[in-house]
Amino acid sequence: MCSSAFVCGSYRKPHHFLPMLIFCLSPLDILLHERLCIYESNPISLPIMAAAGIIFGVVLLLMSLTGLIDWLAKFFTKAIMRGIQLGLGFILINKGIGFIACPQLFIQQPDTTISLGGIPINIMIGVLGGIITLLLLSSKRFPAALVVVSAGFVIGILFGALNNISLTLGPTPIQFYRPTYDDFANALFLLVILQIPLTLGNAVMGTTDTCYTLFGKGNLTEKATYRAFGTSMGLVIGAIGGMPVCHGAGGLAAH
Repeated sequence: MCSSAFVCGSYRKPHHFLPMLIFCLSPLDILLHERLCIYESNPISLPIMAAAGIIFGVVLLLMSLTGLIDWLAKFFTKAIMRGIQLGLGFILINKGIGFIACPQLFIQQPDTTISLGGIPINIMIGVLGGIITLLLLSSKRFPAALVVVSAGFVIGILFGALNNISLTLGPTPIQFYRPTYDDFANALFLLVILQIPLTLGNAVMGTTDTCYTLFGKGNLTEKATYRAFGTSMGLVIGAIGGMPVCHGAGGLAAH
């Protein structure tokens, strides 16, 4: 399971049109990944995932339309938002270290263990990637994230990431799900309730605050409001069993 996504786009500034490539990992994906890991003995089914997306979309939509989201924003001070973002950073670091320490080169493929001199190649790649990241951390010509991600992509192909995988042209068939009452109940208690504070703090309040921090309050950010970010996380993706996603301050700041 992959929790990351590439988002390509652009943003406008006065007299400038700057292309950007953002590598972002949305907080909703992180928590769902954690839930799936915890309940490996009883895997989360696609109908439950669909129910989680639908419930989450409805909750955020109601909060936005009623103005409740503006009232809740008063409780999310900068200290709380920064704490949530710091916590997300630690989650990512912990998950990354776990992947590096795992002897398998590819996730959920136990037969891909490769060692050099008795040392798993995962550790070597991880250490090298960390060094490259530190060296390029302040480079504008060679952004550290893009270099490391591109290198990982190439290394994966060279070591057979695409072996035994049949590639076909899309589009992928869309299947609509009709979750049962039990699916909605499981989604609510296992996924949604735990995720709401995190998404409000980082994907709604945190992203709005990041917009103002990076671009100031004015014409560029007049549409960057709590309600706008709340209503833009739609219901359709849940109905077709897609992975629920949301905005993230980290993705916005990445460019």
